Amino acid sequence: MLRHVKLILFAAQILVVLLSSAVVAVSTTDQVSDQISRETDSLNNRAIDEVKSHQYSEAVDLLKRAIALRPDVAMVHYNLGCVYELQNQFALAVEAFKETVSLSPAFADAHHHLGLSYNRVGRYAIAIECFKRALQLQPDRADSLTELGFSYSQEGRAEEAVEACTEAIRIKPDLGDAYNNLGIAYFKLGQLGKAIEYLEHARLLQPEYTDVYENLGYAYAEAARLDESIGAYTQALSLKPDNPKVLNNLGMAYCSRRDYRRAIELLRRAVRLTPAESVVHYNLAYALTKAGRQKQAIESYKQALLLKPEFAEAHNNLAILYLQRGERALALDQYSLLKMIDYKMSEQLFAAIFKDKILSVVPPSQ
Repeated sequence: MLRHVKLILFAAQILVVLLSSAVVAVSTTDQVSDQISRETDSLNNRAIDEVKSHQYSEAVDLLKRAIALRPDVAMVHYNLGCVYELQNQFALAVEAFKETVSLSPAFADAHHHLGLSYNRVGRYAIAIECFKRALQLQPDRADSLTELGFSYSQEGRAEEAVEACTEAIRIKPDLGDAYNNLGIAYFKLGQLGKAIEYLEHARLLQPEYTDVYENLGYAYAEAARLDESIGAYTQALSLKPDNPKVLNNLGMAYCSRRDYRRAIELLRRAVRLTPAESVVHYNLAYALTKAGRQKQAIESYKQALLLKPEFAEAHNNLAILYLQRGERALALDQYSLLKMIDYKMSEQLFAAIFKDKILSVVPPSQ
């Protein structure tokens, strides 16, 4: 059986608040300390101006200089964390926000953004505690409830995710992210109808939000609504043409439709954008196989294995192609490698090599 691996990532939207120019004032009669405070304030405000011009590296440098002068000012650390978020440097953002809440434990926004950054580095359990702390300080924070729901979903706590997102919607009925994350929670619960319902509502509220269309595309595919899946992915791609996840998923949707020419075109674009992603090479190889382009498919499977030598499905499929081309010795090589990685899968391949059993090729699963 020719096996397929799907690439999909549900994403919560980062909502970075405006940086603050309100550096904590210090009352002192000491002239030197007063001068340092004024210089810190000036550096912070200059950093904000750089952010407005999208000069994030310059803003970081200015904020670091401000921190060197006054390491005890929580707002400057907070602003540095926000800039790191804008740069997608979430590990650094975590450290900046941790310092912020250490200096100012009642700073709800900092706890919220610490949770966001933990989400983006995949540490959902810690993110949950951050959002809970933000909600202890400000119970009606719909944004924290929304992101708490996302974290719960990622931790396999979908029922709690539903509760958190439902409460967020009660507080702020027009919050598109809450509907998106509620849709994700219902998807995790296997309730596709409700998942699609809430994702469609999120789309109405945020028609320019790429992630909603991506999530809808995946949910539609799971519900066997292929045309709607392709439509949603196509809309996502129109908003963000170089999104490799969408290119991959749309390519595999076209595979399901048996439009292999279009699938290969999209998957090649995904490969160019993410050349180090083994699963994208694998999916391209699958599409090439279905199109009857075995030689090119073999090269793509080889590339997937260079990136991920333990990729069992790639060994399996490569061996099948070698058998179809009469290259039994090469198929045996792949069988030997597969046997060490996935013995059960290798047994099926054994039957094909030694008992002339024909392995059927099935459409890729969504």
